[in-house]
Amino acid sequence: MSVARATVVFYVADVPKSQAFYTALFGQPPVHTSSEFALYMLNESLSLGIWQQAAVIPPLTITQGTPGELCLYADDQLAFQAQYQHCLALAVPLLQPPTAMDFATAFTIADPDGYRIRYAVTAAK
Repeated sequence: MSVARATVVFYVADVPKSQAFYTALFGQPPVHTSSEFALYMLNESLSLGIWQQAAVIPPLTITQGTPGELCLYADDQLAFQAQYQHCLALAVPLLQPPTAMDFATAFTIADPDGYRIRYAVTAAK
C-alpha cells in the first residue's frame, strides 16, 4: 500500500483554545477550520488535525489520558534551539528540557489537553 499523505489527529476539549495554541506554536494558521475541527499542514505530506472530542465519529470510548505523542524533528541544531526558545516565549508547559537521549536530543511540551509534543534533532553526521 502506498500512502500519499498522513494526518495525526488529537481529540480536544476546546477547538478554539487548541487552535490558538497551535497557531502560536506553529506560527501559521490552520489550512482548514470548522466549529469542530482544524487542520495544520506540517509539511507537504503530514498534517495535524484537532477534533472536538464530543464530535468524533464513531464516539470515543476512552475518556481519560492522552496516549502517545507527536514528535517533530528539526533540520538542524539552530532550528531546534530556535523552536525551544519559541516555546519558552509562549510559556507552554515544558515537560522535559532539552535532553540527550538514545535517538536524538529532545525537549517535550504539552498542549492544552495534555498531548505531548516532542521536538528533536539528531546529531550531525
